[in-house]
Order: sequence, then C-alpha cells, then structure tokens
Amino acid sequence: MTLTKYKWRLSPDKLVVGLTGSPASGKSEVLSRFGELGAVSVSADGLVAAQLEKGRPGYKAVVKKYGKAALSADKLDKIFLAEKVFFSPKDLRWLESVLHPLVLDEARRIINGARGVVVFEVPLLFEKEMEDWFDLTICVRASRPVRLARAKQKGWSLRDFRSREAAQFSQEKKCSLAGITLENSGGQQALSLLAEKIYAVLKTMKGTKKGA
Repeated sequence: MTLTKYKWRLSPDKLVVGLTGSPASGKSEVLSRFGELGAVSVSADGLVAAQLEKGRPGYKAVVKKYGKAALSADKLDKIFLAEKVFFSPKDLRWLESVLHPLVLDEARRIINGARGVVVFEVPLLFEKEMEDWFDLTICVRASRPVRLARAKQKGWSLRDFRSREAAQFSQEKKCSLAGITLENSGGQQALSLLAEKIYAVLKTMKGTKKGA
C-alpha cells in the first residue's frame, strides 16, 4: 500500500520534524518535552489509540474481523490485539492497512494547519520510507539495558520487547539515517536539558528542505 497520497505540505512557515527511535527508547517522553517547550506535538501511537476507541473506524474494523474475542467489556482488548499483530505478520499487515490511512489523514490535517515547530513521533518512520516527508529527523537513542528496564515498567514481557525490536530496524540503523541523534539513557533532568538545547536550535530553522 502506497502512503504517498497522505503526505502533508512542507513550507517555510513551519519546521516539520520526524521523531523516531527503537522500542522503549523514550520517544513519547521526548515528544512531551518538545510539546512543553512550545512545539506542536503529534504522536502516531496516540492517533492509533484514538482510532481504536469505541465507535471509531479502526475500532469497527477490528471488531468486524475478530468479533467479540477482541473486546473486553465495551473496549478493545489491547492485549488480545497486541498478541495478534506482534506474532502474525499477516494480521499486522491487515491492521496497518486499516489504521495507517486513518492516522496519516489526521496527521496531515494537524500538520497542514500548524505553524512553527511541529514534531511528529513515528516509530516506523524509516521502515516506511517516510524520511522525505520531513524537514528534519531525530532518532531517540538509549542503551539496551535502559530500554529493557523501561519495557518492564510498561508491563512488556521479554518476548514482547524482542518481538517489537524484530519488527523494526536496529537502533544503530535508525540513528545512522536520522539528522540528529538524541541520547536518552540518563534521567529526567538530563533529558530536559538536552531537549531544551535541541529545541532552541529547531526554533531558528525554517522548513525549506522540500518546501511546497
């Protein structure tokens, strides 16, 4: 499935930054910091979660495919869905074909209407060959022991963590493809200081790479 038709406009009145990284590297935390500093922050995972809420198109598609087994009370059973897609490439491809157009349509609406610095967190940015959609890309990096500890805090099993890793490029490859690597193996204070420094630079830049 081609995603190009969902691409947003890049222009000099905004800087659209793609934020990515390996599982449990702290991407959402970094996105939150940029948002606090004034960026328009958009999360692909957040948009997916919204699409899986009761009554939304993504929710309806999942229930139609899997029936009541996909539900826990009136909500989608996220554990059931995660088991399906992380261990079945066929199911993952199906879910992506449903959710990606919906998510990118919403992201395009937000980004096209924004000004200034816009940061869009996309876990599979490079895997889906979306780097040219952005003026600049940032890869969040963290050591594997740190990522394993964070994954445990999220409630992931070691199997979950390894499955998520296997579905993506290696951390080294992601960071080699990005314009900036943001180290996030330290604590909250170190991250805040680094985010402030990077954001100060972003504010001085203009979106001219692929101006349209």
